[in-house]
Amino acid sequence: MTEKNEAKKRRRKRTPQECPYCHKQYGNLKNHILMKHQAETGQEMPLELTKEDLLKQREPPQETKTYTCNNCGAKLRKGENPCWQCGQRLIWEGIK
Repeated sequence: MTEKNEAKKRRRKRTPQECPYCHKQYGNLKNHILMKHQAETGQEMPLELTKEDLLKQREPPQETKTYTCNNCGAKLRKGENPCWQCGQRLIWEGIK
């Protein structure tokens, strides 16, 4: 990338939201409430946050069915048209 492109690339800032407890504006409202208003929400922050704790909080990814292209054997999701590898148009009618 050139320096010109890097200068234009910017991070998106969070829009400030009003805290329902202290009525101040915060960009990361969820984090603010967890850190500052534990008594009001009834949630306590863990003393140490481990990698296992973070993985338990995350929702498990949904299993997606994959199909193979008859022409090249590429793995596809249902309804994906044309095939990303060979460009073959696929007929998805009748597949459940």
